[in-house]
Amino acid sequence: MNESGQHSVPTYGGEVETLAVQCGTWRLFPLDTPAQKQVQAIIEKEGEHAVQPVNLDYDEAQHILEFQGAVSYHLPQLVTMYQQAIATTCRLLQRQCQATLLSSSFHPFEDPVEAYQHVVPKPLYDLFRGYRPGLSSVSLDTLKKIYPTEPERGRGWWHEIGSLAASVQPWNSLTLEQAASQIAVLQACGWMFTLLTANAPFYRGKVTGKRDYRLEIWKGRGMLARSRYLADRANAKNLPSKPMGLTDYYAYVLKSQRPMVIPQPKKAHHNYKLAFLGVVQPEDWREFNTLTYLQAKSIRAVDIETGEVQEVRPSVAHICNGFDFLYYPGGGARIRIHLPEADRLDPRLFAQAIKTRNEPLLHELLREAKVHLGFICAEGRASATVLPTQKHPGWERLSIPFVLQTALIRSHQEVFAFLESTPLTWHDLTCLLPARCNARKHGFATQIKGIDATELARHIWMIARQSLTEEERSLVRDEIDEILNRRMAAAEEQLALFEMLSLRYPRTQALLKLVEQLCMG
Repeated sequence: MNESGQHSVPTYGGEVETLAVQCGTWRLFPLDTPAQKQVQAIIEKEGEHAVQPVNLDYDEAQHILEFQGAVSYHLPQLVTMYQQAIATTCRLLQRQCQATLLSSSFHPFEDPVEAYQHVVPKPLYDLFRGYRPGLSSVSLDTLKKIYPTEPERGRGWWHEIGSLAASVQPWNSLTLEQAASQIAVLQACGWMFTLLTANAPFYRGKVTGKRDYRLEIWKGRGMLARSRYLADRANAKNLPSKPMGLTDYYAYVLKSQRPMVIPQPKKAHHNYKLAFLGVVQPEDWREFNTLTYLQAKSIRAVDIETGEVQEVRPSVAHICNGFDFLYYPGGGARIRIHLPEADRLDPRLFAQAIKTRNEPLLHELLREAKVHLGFICAEGRASATVLPTQKHPGWERLSIPFVLQTALIRSHQEVFAFLESTPLTWHDLTCLLPARCNARKHGFATQIKGIDATELARHIWMIARQSLTEEERSLVRDEIDEILNRRMAAAEEQLALFEMLSLRYPRTQALLKLVEQLCMG
C-alpha cells in the first residue's frame, strides 16, 4: 500500500481468507505446501497484475487459504484480481484434490481442537498460545526466557478457535490529515458489514444465536478469554469515543497493547509471524504497554531463532512496519502504517506527542519518518467471506466489503454529518448496533432509539455510493439494495435452507447437505 497524501493517488489492497473443504465429507481440507506453490505459480501466470500481484498463502492453518498482497490504483482491477485468483484455486482444488472452497466465514460443524492439528508452524503462534508438543516451533526453554512465569501458557490465548474462521479484510490508503475521521467512520459503520455479509450461524453443528459466529472469536468467551493480560480484551474493541485526531486513536490502541514481539535488527524484510525478537515480559500485574515501552531506556528481548537474550533500545520502528498487529477490533477497522525511516524518530518524543494529544507534533514526526514513501491505511475487520455458489453464482457479495469500505472512506464527512443528525451515540454505533446486528433475534429488525438499522444502512449507502464511479458500483450491482429490501443476507438464507432440509433428512445429514450447497460450484 502507498500512503495517499494530499496529491497522491489512492491505493487499494486487502486479504481474502477462504476455507478449503473435502468434497463429499465437507470437512476441512489442508492443502499441502507443494500444491500451494503449484497453485501460486498458476495464479502468477494467468492472473492480471497491478502494482503487486495476488499471493496465495496460509493464514492460521493449512485449510485457511489466504489470498493477499495485491495492490492496485484501480479498485475494480483489485477486486477482479482476487476473483480470478480464487476461481483458479477452486478449479485446481476440484480437479486435483477433490476439494473446493466454502462460502462461510466459520466452518459449520468442525471442532476447533481437531482443526488446529493443521496449524501452520509459525513461531508467533507459540507466544500467543504457549507450548504445544508436536506443534510448537519455539522450544519451551526459549519461552521460559520470554515468560518468566508459567511459560507453557504463553500469552494465554485460545488460539485454536481461529482455525475455523475466514474473513475479508479490505485495505484502503488514507490521507494523513483525514485518517482519524476515515477510520472513525469505518468503526461507526462496522455493523453494516456484519448486516450485509454475515454467513456463519452455526458452531460445531448447532444453530447459534449469532448470524456470524466468527465475530465471537474476539468476544468474552473467545480467543482472549484465557489471556494472562486483562488489557488484551480492550484490543478487540472499537475506540471508546470518536477520535478527533490520530493521537486519540493511538492513545487508546498503544495504551491497551502489551508489546510482544519486535523486529530482528538489521533485517531488510520482516515477517512478524516467523522472525522476531520476543519481548521479555515483566510480571503479569505490572503496567507495561507500548507507550511505556517507547519511554524505556532499554528492554530485554529474546532472539526467537537462537534463544539469545539481548538488551534493546526501544524504537518507533518496533511498533509499525508490520508489527502494528496487536489491535483486533472484530466489529470495525484498524490503522496499519509503514514508516520507512521510523528508526530516526525519538521514541520518547513520539510517545509524548500521543500522551499529550499533540496532533501537529505527531504529524510532523510521521512526515519526518517518510510516511509519504510508506503508507497509512485502513484495514477492515468485520466482513465475512461470501463466495459464489450455485444459488448465487455472481461475485457481487464478495465485492461488498471492498466497495462499501471505499465508499465510506471517501464520504466520511457526509456520513458523519448524517449520523450526527440522528439520536445515536458513538456507543450505540460501535457497541450496541454491532452486537444486535449480529444477533439472530435482531439482525435486520434491530431498533435503537427508534432508528431501524436496515433503514439506517440504506440511508448511509445512498450517501456513500455517490462517491463511487459507475464501474465501481457495478462490482456490487444492486446486491446491497436487494439484501436490504429482502432483509435477508447469506446467514438468513442458510437458516431457511437448513430448516427446509431438516424436514426431509436427519439433522446430521441435513447439515451436510447444507454445507454442500455453500461450496463454490
